[in-house]
Amino acid sequence: MCEIKLGCYILRRWAEEHVLDWKLIRISNRHKLLLYTLAIPIAGFILLISLRQLPSAIGRGDFRAYWSTSYLLFQGQNCADDSLLLDIQNSKTGWPRDYPMRIWNPPWVTAWFLPLAFLNFQLATRIWLLINITLVLMCIFLSWRMFIDQAKDKRRLWLLALGAILFPSTIVAIFMGQVNLLVLAGLVLFLWLTRNGHDIGAGVALSLTMVKPHLIYLALPIILLAVLMERRWIIILGFGASLFFSLAIVFFQRTSFIQECLTITGSSNLSSWQTPTLTTFLQVSLGLWWMRIIGLFLMPIAVLLWLHFRDSLSFLIMLDLAIIVSVITSPFGWSYDFVVLLLPLMHLWSWLLTGKFNRLETLLLVVVTVSMYLIYYYQRVQTPNEMYFFWLPMIIGGLYFWTLRRLKDRKLAGTVCIFEPLSQTKFMQLDSS
Repeated sequence: MCEIKLGCYILRRWAEEHVLDWKLIRISNRHKLLLYTLAIPIAGFILLISLRQLPSAIGRGDFRAYWSTSYLLFQGQNCADDSLLLDIQNSKTGWPRDYPMRIWNPPWVTAWFLPLAFLNFQLATRIWLLINITLVLMCIFLSWRMFIDQAKDKRRLWLLALGAILFPSTIVAIFMGQVNLLVLAGLVLFLWLTRNGHDIGAGVALSLTMVKPHLIYLALPIILLAVLMERRWIIILGFGASLFFSLAIVFFQRTSFIQECLTITGSSNLSSWQTPTLTTFLQVSLGLWWMRIIGLFLMPIAVLLWLHFRDSLSFLIMLDLAIIVSVITSPFGWSYDFVVLLLPLMHLWSWLLTGKFNRLETLLLVVVTVSMYLIYYYQRVQTPNEMYFFWLPMIIGGLYFWTLRRLKDRKLAGTVCIFEPLSQTKFMQLDSS
């Protein structure tokens, strides 16, 4: 839907400037709904046909594990059986290895992929690729609508889109058919729906982040505490109901499936993997085994800091910071999981696009961002150990802290709601210019 809205907006602006006064044209909500209803499936069909022309390897990657596990669940079979899983992957997904790919996600994730288990793997891959591309475009569009209010600045949407699409983790996540884009989409949708008073939908959207909860392990408690303190119980209801019904579907398909998934996760020894997080780097470099569980100490500290600063610091700023620190200190994760950092990045870029910085500061931010992208691409081509990507979220965190400091020094705090108290009834109020 975001592609259609974007196209309509561009056409409207062009018509206003070159052809006619758009105010003379009135389209009723019923007609708009009809146009969207017709346009969305047509656009989706065209995109799906176009995606069929891409190399078959695009979008398969990790999606192979999600699809085959859901396929076994659909058949009521044991996903913990290596021989069954390997047979499905060899015969139906073209997996050439002699060992199966596994998923390490919570059990409810498998229920969300059940609709794709009805389809053959090739078609399911293309549909999931289309879904991931749509999620990225939706996140860009909604972030643009939330963060940039001035009409003259909204014309710079293409810059925001360019930065988000070319972000290396975005491309790798789409190429691998990953589920981490659901975490980003869940956060953006939660902010958008809560901002517009759709609490039940906001709760369901928040449940999407539970595909990889470790990526936002500091942000999620802050979100839930903020919701509870605002007494917006419907959000909690939507969040809990979504996870409950997903688990119920899994249990209905196979009563022992949850236990089988927990057995697989328990035997994975994820703490031994060399992942691109600061905790892993310190563990390997200094031999500090306890760095992997540092989150147990950081979580109560993050909650106490939010309780202390919640009346003087914007909820959205606190959320951005919590996401950045979560990714840096996560017990495990991969470089394509950095895609969740697009939320704080797009927030930062919105300040850049709305002229909050002088020319020198703008140039510095652009140079650092482009350099960060190029180094990431070079490192990806060289295919080093994943652990050595840990620097990227730290650079993003440093940029974010620096921009906050500059905004405070230049007395622009009020224009971006950084240091303004937020009323209890408007804790989700976003930046206004």
